[in-house]
Amino acid sequence: MSSTSDPSSDRITVSRENPWYFEYQGEPVILIGGFEDDNPFQWTGDELTDALDLLESCGGNFLRNVLTYRDEGNVPPFAEVDDGTYDLDELNEEFEDRLVTFLEETQERDMVVQITLWDRFDHGRWSDIPWNPDNNVNYSEDEFGLPADDDVDIGDASNFYNSVAEGNDLLLGYQEQFVEAILDRTLPFGHVIYNINNESKSPPSWERHWLEFVQSYAAEQLASGEDQSHEHRGDRATAVHDWPVNVTAMRLNPGETVSRMLGNPDLYSHVEISQNNQNAEGATGQDHWDNIQTWREELYSHDAVRPLSNEKIYGCVESEQGDRQTWAAGTADEAISHFWRNLLGGCASARFHRGESGWGLGLRELVQRQLESARMVIDETDFVEAAPSNSLLRERDTDHHFEFAREDDEAYCAGNRSAGEYIVYFRSGGRVPFDAADTSGSFTVRWLKVDDSEWVDESSIDAEDDELELEPPSDDRWIAVLREE
Repeated sequence: MSSTSDPSSDRITVSRENPWYFEYQGEPVILIGGFEDDNPFQWTGDELTDALDLLESCGGNFLRNVLTYRDEGNVPPFAEVDDGTYDLDELNEEFEDRLVTFLEETQERDMVVQITLWDRFDHGRWSDIPWNPDNNVNYSEDEFGLPADDDVDIGDASNFYNSVAEGNDLLLGYQEQFVEAILDRTLPFGHVIYNINNESKSPPSWERHWLEFVQSYAAEQLASGEDQSHEHRGDRATAVHDWPVNVTAMRLNPGETVSRMLGNPDLYSHVEISQNNQNAEGATGQDHWDNIQTWREELYSHDAVRPLSNEKIYGCVESEQGDRQTWAAGTADEAISHFWRNLLGGCASARFHRGESGWGLGLRELVQRQLESARMVIDETDFVEAAPSNSLLRERDTDHHFEFAREDDEAYCAGNRSAGEYIVYFRSGGRVPFDAADTSGSFTVRWLKVDDSEWVDESSIDAEDDELELEPPSDDRWIAVLREE
């Protein structure tokens, strides 16, 4: 199966003009999405195309694709030579066909795909998977160096994920061969970015090895193919927007991901902070927003501005999942707030986690409305030029004209002062004073009812003593778009 290489200008890169965001087909892009599964490439036929059409219809343009094969109906990556026995030297044709078909369908719809190469939860089924020496024709237990009957401990990511640290060259060789085979199928597509791990606890040497490996192999392959414009990109000292591909690694702890990136800015093209979007490892409410702003400040102060990505926003419906999982993942309402805080907080992507697992909302109707509303706001404004601007919403410890003030987690603001354009999100109604100093003092305000994806009101409003009173029409989720007159 083959595909057509995109011209260099069409490949997704970190934006040259605004590196907080990606650029695709020569234009800055904000990535939003949601899906019912974490490995949509395993979907086939109408099931896949109908789901992609639905995502496209509500403004979604971002998918997560983990190379997993642990669910019923999934196909493993390697060719089966006997019942339950595999050849690691040969890729499964059906696995390959599904992957390439998925990339063709998403490319046709101008959707960006983040491919995750390794998922430690796949290898928790150690007795069943092709990598186990009992299940392949490529090495014995003695040659492999690890027991065939020992379950891989996904908690500390031992064994399989220590091939680099422990110098297990035999295993590492097959791992590299597999990643090369995947890259050979994905590199011709310009809409793909990469993530090394899902919720990694692996040693630093593991992530460094694969970050370097993916970049080096991509530079070599793209330079040797028809697209000669990538030949210079093997030089890791070049600016991030000139790297051959975009690649990151997701730690289980989001702050640790940021720290790893700051220690190795020559390896990470973007920063995957998905774990901030859950209770167990992340934060809720005002703390969620504050984390994002802290990390943005750290990246900026280290001269390492990168897109902040959220390929997973957790959250579930308590009546469906029960107290324990709802505590860990967060509520559906909090998932919606995570989505909007990510966008107004200056993140490059925001995607709702898979719904079939109960850890996310997938692409249920409530999510569809959020995506539609987000796309309406993005299309209505110059969104990528707006920066997080909560300081414009006066709080109780500041001097302000009105008797009321912004409460924690009540509303959030992104603003483009030079253009006189501001976006304010209200979680559940509310009333906040907006700082109109250093503005014309006269605005138009347009209200979007988020859960209905409908513009409902537009009016003119004047500042009083350099402040505007902003109060949405009801106690629901609202977006206000303000423009100076």
